[in-house]
Amino acid sequence: MGLQPSSSPRDLRDKNAESEPPPMSRTTFAEAAEMVLADTRRTMTAEEIWFEIERRGLIVSDGKTPAATLYTELMRKSVNWRAKGDDRAPCFYRRGGGAFGRWIDLTPEQQKAMLASTATPSPSDSWRELHDRVKNAPDWKTRIAALTIERARVASEIDERIRTYLSGTSPLEALRAALDQRSRAEWATFTFNGTSFAMLLNMLTKVTTAAPSLDVRLRATMGVPADEAAGRAALQGMSAALETLRLSGDTRKIPHPNRIPKLFSGLWHVQAPAEWPIYYRSARDALAETGVVTPSDDPIDSYLTFRRFFLQLAGELGVTSWSWSSCACSSRRPKRAATAMTTTQRHRRSTTRPTTTPYRRHRRRRHTRSTMRSRECSSRATNSPACSLFLVTSGISCCRGRQASAKRSSPPNWRTSCSEPSTRPASSGCSFISRTRTRTSCVATVRNRPAASSTAMARCSSSASGRDLTDDRT
Repeated sequence: MGLQPSSSPRDLRDKNAESEPPPMSRTTFAEAAEMVLADTRRTMTAEEIWFEIERRGLIVSDGKTPAATLYTELMRKSVNWRAKGDDRAPCFYRRGGGAFGRWIDLTPEQQKAMLASTATPSPSDSWRELHDRVKNAPDWKTRIAALTIERARVASEIDERIRTYLSGTSPLEALRAALDQRSRAEWATFTFNGTSFAMLLNMLTKVTTAAPSLDVRLRATMGVPADEAAGRAALQGMSAALETLRLSGDTRKIPHPNRIPKLFSGLWHVQAPAEWPIYYRSARDALAETGVVTPSDDPIDSYLTFRRFFLQLAGELGVTSWSWSSCACSSRRPKRAATAMTTTQRHRRSTTRPTTTPYRRHRRRRHTRSTMRSRECSSRATNSPACSLFLVTSGISCCRGRQASAKRSSPPNWRTSCSEPSTRPASSGCSFISRTRTRTSCVATVRNRPAASSTAMARCSSSASGRDLTDDRT
């Protein structure tokens, strides 16, 4: 039986490209609004623009209040809401009735007149207008009601754990274990399971075990401060204690002082929700985009500035900190989830999903060679339980689905080369590969050897498929 040439890597790439769905285009709220306004050639309100966007299928958003998010994006890029020092040309303008239009549709005389008469509203007015738009939405009311009930329950439970630690009834380890385990499911409403909360408390617990003096400082800082000055002093004292330990110990095991404000903002918030807001990134980014909060090099000062305006605005609007925080966060969340997808693309994406076990990429080990990046092998010779052959895109790839069967059917330390005859049975797979054992998986990689003779290549052919896996460069 003669050798049958395998498919070239270019043919494989063409076939894979045909089976894969077309890439989805990304369309922002502002771009979709420009499309609608360019077609209609008239001014429209944010609700009318969003209705037209949704009817055309320009954006698929998972947000609760997409119309309010669209309004925020239109205002940010309109001539009516300009940040100080922003010299970019506006994209939209807003009339007195709340209708928006494209800036380029105005004549130069109209643009000059509007620039001269436009009064930039204060950030408080802008956020008040945004809150007025979302507070009466049914989805918003349902979301805030459920959020208030859930956070009140979780805050009381975490507060009880903190009080037992502050009173000396339970150790810090009990608080750490409860926050680490329950923040993933039962206490997930505050998203305390990230690197700035639960993981940071884990690091502090390990540090207090090695340095008991830090436990006294941690206990004093965890209590709710009386005012802003007391909070600043507590955070500065904790940061100084950590900086001292970092100078004399391993900096990799001791958290950086810049991460302290976010952790204690959450611990203070569950004890006094109306006085100490959580320093969420989404909320502070939303305030930074409107020019209210300017990030500084001092994280403690940045948080206290954020808290000052946060409480001021929540008092002016007459809402709770949870409601306003959710409003600030939701004004940015749908922007990242917005995706333009046609009905045909959505159908192709749902019908062309792979049904096999996904591949897992690993870092290239030191013993692998740089020339392996250009190696490619056919994926149609993978009928062997001992190894799976697939297109090697970069470095090392592996198939976790056949890892267990590969270990059972392969003897230890099996290695064959391109210049030696294969001693593997016919059902064991291709002998043109060498198996490299790693810590977590069995990786099938193509041997990087010089071009061999036709006899050697015949010996290296795959008995399972009857096809020869030659180098694409030979």
